Amino acid sequence: MQNAHSADQRPVWIRRLPLQQRWGMPSSTLYNRLERGLIPKPEYPFGPSTPYWRLSEIEEFERNSGREAA
Repeated sequence: MQNAHSADQRPVWIRRLPLQQRWGMPSSTLYNRLERGLIPKPEYPFGPSTPYWRLSEIEEFERNSGREAA
């Protein structure tokens, strides 16, 4: 049986709009909090112009900050 946190497991990515919807916030708030270092930084695994967040990092951030999905 393979561990769910196995190193060879591919990450699940979430884009900006689903993240905004998850947290119930507009783009301006998301980018403001990102600029201030209050939320995890995105990565650019599929090209330099489209930010993605690792779902595992978002879930960990939510657990640690007490923030829940909207």
